[in-house]
Amino acid sequence: MPNMLALRSAFMEQGYRISISHTHANALKTDAPNSVLWDIMRCWVKMKPVKVKPTSPAAVILSKEPKIEASFSVRKDANPPSRIQKLARFPENPEPNWGPKARAKRKAGTAAEDDQSECEGSKRSKIQDENTE
Repeated sequence: MPNMLALRSAFMEQGYRISISHTHANALKTDAPNSVLWDIMRCWVKMKPVKVKPTSPAAVILSKEPKIEASFSVRKDANPPSRIQKLARFPENPEPNWGPKARAKRKAGTAAEDDQSECEGSKRSKIQDENTE
């Protein structure tokens, strides 16, 4: 697998946008079609061969000739400003079990009282009162 800057440069050389995903440190987002993505990978494997089983899907994908010629020379604009400034893209959690919690629940002793107070003044309670008279 090419390093991040070389891979970003290859997509940018082909005229496509590419950025680092917010979900995973090694994930990328691009507007390039799948065919270009695979052609870039085929070009990389031509430069740096890998061993694959002849019956594997990788062998079938990599056996095709790429339709483009990808350049993996690193461009200056391949490194985004956020990486140059060394901004934390995936900060550590501040404490154990940090994050969204379970929805708030009623306390055990107050459920009946809450239901009674909610019904007071409602249509349902007025209808029930009329029926009991």
